[in-house]
Amino acid sequence: MNIHELLRETREALRQYIDQRLAALIEFPKLSKSTSSGASEDAVEVADGEATYQRTVRRVEPWGVRTRPPSGVRAAVIKALGGSTNAMYVGIATQRYGASDLDTGEVCLYSLGNDKAVWVDKDGNIHLLAGTST
Repeated sequence: MNIHELLRETREALRQYIDQRLAALIEFPKLSKSTSSGASEDAVEVADGEATYQRTVRRVEPWGVRTRPPSGVRAAVIKALGGSTNAMYVGIATQRYGASDLDTGEVCLYSLGNDKAVWVDKDGNIHLLAGTST
């Protein structure tokens, strides 16, 4: 084995090790329970082999914004210090809710029944929309 092959194998082993360690810190499970406070009673579904159970997680939100996402959406979960008892979810990913036709640079706030409740378009115009609209 020459030095180039050894370096290639070492890089690959290191890449696999880093991927495994990151997978132990970050998950993308479904949210199974959402509470009004989100302090420490929210939960995500976790699969462990054939068994599925709920892991308690803490919701982390930006200052000044309070949300209560519905069960079934995917949550980005970070396990602080790699421990499952220190898990917090920091984001929600769903295509079932909210506007699906935003242009680059646009923002919308939505709830379960609204595609666009408050929508700021790319020109800075603020739209307030009631009910479901497109």
